[in-house]
Amino acid sequence: MKKSLLPVAIILLGNIMFGQVGINTVSPKSSLDITAKNPIGNSSNIDGILIPRVDRQRALSMALVEPSTLIYVNDISTGTVTGQASNINAVGFYHFDGSTSKWVKFNTDTNIYNANGTLTSNRVMSMANNSLVLRNGNEANLYVERSGTGNLQSGQNVANLYTSGYVGDTNKTLSGIRTYYRGDGINTNSSMTFSVNGNINNNLVLASNNNVGIGTDSPTQKLDVSGNGRFIGNNADIKVESTTATVPTLSLYRQNAGENLSANQIFGRVHFKGFVEGGEKDLAGIRATYQGNGNTTDSELKFSVNGVSNSQMVLNSSGDLGIGIASPKAKLDISGTDSGVRLPQLTTAQRDAIASDRAHAATIIYNKDIGKIQVNTGTDTNRKWETLDSVSETLNTSATFTSNASQTITYTSTNSGDRVRFQEQLYNSTPVGYISKVNNTDFVLKGGRTYKVDVNMGRLKTSDAKHTWCHIFDTQAGSGSYTSVSIIPQSYTAVNWNSSNTMSTFVTIPSGNTKTIYVKCAKQDSGNVIINDSVAPQISITIMD
Repeated sequence: MKKSLLPVAIILLGNIMFGQVGINTVSPKSSLDITAKNPIGNSSNIDGILIPRVDRQRALSMALVEPSTLIYVNDISTGTVTGQASNINAVGFYHFDGSTSKWVKFNTDTNIYNANGTLTSNRVMSMANNSLVLRNGNEANLYVERSGTGNLQSGQNVANLYTSGYVGDTNKTLSGIRTYYRGDGINTNSSMTFSVNGNINNNLVLASNNNVGIGTDSPTQKLDVSGNGRFIGNNADIKVESTTATVPTLSLYRQNAGENLSANQIFGRVHFKGFVEGGEKDLAGIRATYQGNGNTTDSELKFSVNGVSNSQMVLNSSGDLGIGIASPKAKLDISGTDSGVRLPQLTTAQRDAIASDRAHAATIIYNKDIGKIQVNTGTDTNRKWETLDSVSETLNTSATFTSNASQTITYTSTNSGDRVRFQEQLYNSTPVGYISKVNNTDFVLKGGRTYKVDVNMGRLKTSDAKHTWCHIFDTQAGSGSYTSVSIIPQSYTAVNWNSSNTMSTFVTIPSGNTKTIYVKCAKQDSGNVIINDSVAPQISITIMD
């Protein structure tokens, strides 16, 4: 026993004398320098130091522990994770931290987190210009949980994520993401808001109904934007697609601050722009203008080119379309001073090849083969192309009637050049008086048409108080047969001037025939018929089909 204590006494003596202790070494390099007895080789002898081994209860119970005290906790089934043992949650080495008065585990694990715990105060982790990466073999999850008992209440804030930085020597919040519970205590409805510029202003909201709001915290549509929007790209397109039988709708709505619209207010417009003169310019546009009284839906569309302030085409509330006119008065109202309206230019073959669903009744074309306008007066399957051959002429008295005084027309053949001549008796076989000549040439009507003949005989009187009759009739001037036109008599009282009187009739001439129209005026017996040339006789002939 004495033999075994002697080396210890020597060691202690050396410690007192030199302040350094060496075990298995005569040259200690520190206060305690332990050298392995067998530092190399394959000796089976054990070298090392056994640190005091205690359970968690013993570590919890120690009093007045000196900082840097080292222990090995070999049993955590005893004691509790509280007080100075609040960090003892696993078997291992622990040293006593004087700044926290707690046992701190020697952690050699590369995992920064492998056990549950509780923060006792705010913590800051410096990244030192490095990044923090969460990696997992499958999907990586990061949860922020609001703990506690009882159901969340609708509107309660669940978790937040903020970014901050130093502004004016003060660390300030710059942006953030916040989540809120929106349920009823049973479902998991929630919303998420995004804010920038340091304000808790909900610049972007993902609502519990899956609607997204920009500039509004209560979006009512899948994308609800309060403010202006812009789409930009090399091939920027906007597509509105309905995946069901519902018709997609693009709406422009003027709320007008809750007030009814007034007349001429613009409630929607589309501008077409381009880069012109070094900048963005309005080139064309469509404007919707209100035309009602605040209680009706009357409106009109205005189409503009060469800018957006013009109105080259207008579709008004009556369904009238105006081109070159601001207030159309017909279904198609065209106004212009330097051009007209041009119809489709088709040959006869092209006309006949028009599809049945594009050649309905009243379809109008210009036939290049005949140089005339044609209209379909039939149906889309049984077409009847009629040529619009406007043959209308007004015939006046000859130049021999130059004064405003009364003129007497006699019955001699020398008056053959006069435009208006009269015969003495109605029943004469040869008409002596007629107004069927233009430049001394009979006015000939072609067959296959119906004409309307209007004759105004001007003002007439007789020299002897006898009645005068005027008639419209025709004679055969081509092949085939033709019946006389209905006679329409007009009776004029003698001597006094009569007001202008008009006779009208319809003449249908068979195909392959021509016809000359005559007008005869006759007295009851012999004598002169006097014409007042201030109201000259006129004849007008119009094609009806």
